[in-house]
Amino acid sequence: AEGAARTAAAGAAAAEDRMRQLLADVSHELRTPVAGLQATAETLLRDNPARPQREQLMVGMIQQTHRAGRLVADLLLMTRLDQAAGAGADAVAGAGAASGQRMLRQVNLTELATRIVAEQRLLAPECSLDLTASGAVWVHGDAERLSQVLTNLLDNARHAAGPGGGIRVDVVGTNVAGANVAGAYLDGAYLDGTNAAGAAEACLSVTDSGPGVAPADRERIFERFVRLDESRASNRGGSGLGLPIARALVRAHAGTLTCVARRPGETPTGARFELVLPRVVAPEYG
Repeated sequence: AEGAARTAAAGAAAAEDRMRQLLADVSHELRTPVAGLQATAETLLRDNPARPQREQLMVGMIQQTHRAGRLVADLLLMTRLDQAAGAGADAVAGAGAASGQRMLRQVNLTELATRIVAEQRLLAPECSLDLTASGAVWVHGDAERLSQVLTNLLDNARHAAGPGGGIRVDVVGTNVAGANVAGAYLDGAYLDGTNAAGAAEACLSVTDSGPGVAPADRERIFERFVRLDESRASNRGGSGLGLPIARALVRAHAGTLTCVARRPGETPTGARFELVLPRVVAPEYG
């Protein structure tokens, strides 16, 4: 009993430390947009600038409010995912708040990647973005959440590579051999496709030509509010929660998201992120 009490006390102390650190991080992240809003409002009241400057200042205020709003929304999602993960797979049902109970569907990962890559090409025509895939690769999951994950990875890669840089997306899958998969919940929906020993896998990788991620930082980059270099700095509006949220969403799909070393023969610079999910057989229509 005494040992259990000590364990409980240690757990409570650790939770309190995490909460203090979270509050400190949130305060730090919110300080910049709040300070920007205050400075802009004071300028408008004090100087009564001409219309062109006034409109420019108001646009800046809108951008700062959007940044603060994104931070709050990301924090809420991260909190829901943390609570669900801490309570086990069945409790992930609460992570999606307004999504409601619905059966998740089979998603063609190749098709999803093709769509997101096309969107990214429009956003950054100066960046070379290539996609290779081994045909249709099917997974069970939430297409919207998986799109969110891939969009985050490509946003990061695009900013890391910079103008004139290159990004490659690869989608491959191992053969499905009657893998025995169990159920789990994601965003209030039943996920009939968690991975099992020997189950087939779908792998999506994003490789960029940017400065890369040092081996010591490949796990740290998934911590909250961590930014390793200027290409991932907060001045582009990120909350510092994109990768932690992406990993939590992938784990809710019974998958993994990691930053890995470049393969032999590849250019040694740049970062490579791998998303691995349980692969399922193609759906039957008709």
